[in-house]
Amino acid sequence: MTVMELSPGFADPVRESALAFRAMLDAMSNPGRVVELPILASPPDRFSSAATVVALSLLDADTPVWIDPELRSEAVESYLRFHAGCPIVERADQCRFAFLTASGVPLATETLPIGTPEYPDRSATAVVLCNSLAGGEVRTLRGPGIANRTDFAPTGLSTDGWQALSRNAALFPLGIDTIFVSGNAVAALPRSTRISGGEG
Repeated sequence: MTVMELSPGFADPVRESALAFRAMLDAMSNPGRVVELPILASPPDRFSSAATVVALSLLDADTPVWIDPELRSEAVESYLRFHAGCPIVERADQCRFAFLTASGVPLATETLPIGTPEYPDRSATAVVLCNSLAGGEVRTLRGPGIANRTDFAPTGLSTDGWQALSRNAALFPLGIDTIFVSGNAVAALPRSTRISGGEG
């Protein structure tokens, strides 16, 4: 694939990155809240607009990226390298950002960096591509940024996936942060968020 064949990045990178970052900060500050991104992006093969906006806003040469084999393609790799300048790594435990499908969440929580007691910020952020951010298995979220409780039900996230995220939350302040994306919307699940429900 040549550079000329790549989907375009942001037309106004500084402005659009700032707008997208504020929207993602809103999502991270309010776990489980679905936030529509204020801008669109033309995604490469297998990515959504939201996944692409996250990549263009948060990735750079200092953020190694791992891509789930179900999402990885020459188009995606070329796009991220050209527009974000990020290195693509072969091993999940070497990344700072990971792009994966909902079915890959259980394995990701076992392999992505979770930080260390001295440096909990040296953990990875998982960007999970879903068909929808509603209509899946419902779980109740509590914790910082949530007044009382909120329900969240992204499609494709299995019981095993929810259990893996619950185990991840128990590691706090270690653990991964998760951003769910679908279409042009995002919702976040920081590692500090407690998950309940679905026991039956």
